[in-house]
Amino acid sequence: MINHFARLSLPVIPKTRPITAKPVDFQKIISLVNRTTPKGLRDRVILLLRFRYGLKTGEIAKLELGAVDVETGIINISSRRRNRIVLLDPKDFPDFRRWATVRNLFVAETNAFIISMHWTAGRSIPHRKMSTRGVYQIVADYVALAEQKGEE
Repeated sequence: MINHFARLSLPVIPKTRPITAKPVDFQKIISLVNRTTPKGLRDRVILLLRFRYGLKTGEIAKLELGAVDVETGIINISSRRRNRIVLLDPKDFPDFRRWATVRNLFVAETNAFIISMHWTAGRSIPHRKMSTRGVYQIVADYVALAEQKGEE
């Protein structure tokens, strides 16, 4: 009996490469963030979660207010397969506390920790939960900007 399937090769499914940064590059990236604006605070928290704490963009987008305890520095990450706890470095507490305070000032349509923000007439207007694509784009934009500044 001949096994016709033995000659077939499995299709190769291309994977998108995750955005990564070297430790030295992270300092360049994080230095580009303007922490004096609500959008800048949000972006800094996103970058810290992605690069320092290793959260995936989808995990960042799905974080809810109740999952982040800015007083103790504990973040509960829940997924269908597993739950885990991320402990924040005490030096990052101020950034997370400031973002939580600023975020709570906005009337958002969601309980999400990370919200999208749009600029209208010089003011940041909260919208709703940030999408995974939105988180990815913020990270990609800062990485590209850091690479561009590094070449100059």
